[in-house]
Amino acid sequence: MGRSRKAISAFAGLTPEIKEALRASSVTVVQPVSSVAAVVDEPITLDYGIADEPDPSLFAPAQRPAKRRRTDEDNSSELDEAPSSKKPAHALSKGLIPSDATSLVPFYASEDDVPAHLQKYWCQRDRLFSRFSEGCLLDEEGWYSVTPERVANQIADRCACNVILDAFCGVGGNAIAFAQTCERVIAIDNSPTRLALARHNAKIYGVADRIEFILGDFLDFARSSAA
Repeated sequence: MGRSRKAISAFAGLTPEIKEALRASSVTVVQPVSSVAAVVDEPITLDYGIADEPDPSLFAPAQRPAKRRRTDEDNSSELDEAPSSKKPAHALSKGLIPSDATSLVPFYASEDDVPAHLQKYWCQRDRLFSRFSEGCLLDEEGWYSVTPERVANQIADRCACNVILDAFCGVGGNAIAFAQTCERVIAIDNSPTRLALARHNAKIYGVADRIEFILGDFLDFARSSAA
């Protein structure tokens, strides 16, 4: 322990003429060792014969500008111009969710009514919601983001418990499935429209009374709860 391996010279294999030229330029040549495994008590260093010491300022760490202490004037001006976007946990709300979802998005009764860019999802409507024809509603994002019902049911079977949190409930695919295997579901989303659609769809499945729909940003809620 504490012993260092002997350095192998970078000058091994040089011709005598080159070695002599290096010696003349004040460079110390360390002779190569016969075995890499050879060890000595003191490490060997190379002297490159630098006459002048380098300027220490070249190696000094860069100085960061001093932070300016914030003043009451700064704080007041920021509050007037741009209030903080961070929402505390109590910003989660149930009162801002529209009570009637039927006026928020159209219900498509036939493929001809569906916009062209959504028609590719139309054939999957019964896979998304088996009761779609009873009036299930989806916004544009819901058509391609909702969990298909059979998949949501399998997830819910594995997650059966007393209370479960659906952090990004969207139009309610997973929340509805959770409500069929769990005692209580807390469904959070940052869109009042999607929450209204989720509640509307949950009523069609008869499980709306087991779901608490909350408007808010789950990431802000999680950060504030962990603080």
